Amino acid sequence: MWGPPPGRFVRVDEGPVRLLKDGPGVPADSAQWWDRQLLAVSPAEVRKVEVTAGESAYALEKDTNGVIQLAGIAADEQLESAAAERLFAALRALTADGLLPAAEAANKESDFANATRFQATANGLTYVLQVSEPPAEPDGRLVKIEAAADTAATPEQQAAAAALTKKFAGRMFRVPSYLAEALIMKRDAVVKKSEPPPPPPEAPAEAVPPPVPEAVTS
Repeated sequence: MWGPPPGRFVRVDEGPVRLLKDGPGVPADSAQWWDRQLLAVSPAEVRKVEVTAGESAYALEKDTNGVIQLAGIAADEQLESAAAERLFAALRALTADGLLPAAEAANKESDFANATRFQATANGLTYVLQVSEPPAEPDGRLVKIEAAADTAATPEQQAAAAALTKKFAGRMFRVPSYLAEALIMKRDAVVKKSEPPPPPPEAPAEAVPPPVPEAVTS
């Protein structure tokens, strides 16, 4: 009668043949065999963010108290805290809705000629994301990701960087627009001009005493 389901042999492109222990639920389309969760970095772990978008380049970094500061902010500028927090949360749940096949990705390399560069430092790792320019992807942006361990990284952090390098090397992802917005944020969205201080109140005019009548002589 019915016995346990057999294992399944799978192969992607010219890769090795694998025998899956539990195979009945595996889709036949190998394009679905990838993890849509690209990165999951908590905003609290991010120490520094740098964005270069064309001629707009800026860096945000947390001070010793965890307060976000903008490098080179002018005296008449004020940091938009909500925008800064969005930048530090950009990698909290970064997912993709598409993974481009190798041939299609090769044809899309020209979309990165003027790519926005988003770099974040967290947990001994540096994440570098290149985000394509529009209008190549009207429903999102193409993204390439690199990860590297910092010089003071622990062995565990170095292993995590190596795993991410293996995961992202040579791959191009399609990220929804609502998630890509924080990655491509320009400097003028992060700062605003400070309101000039109100002018000092005018001093009340001094009361002029009435003239003293001259004495009348007889």
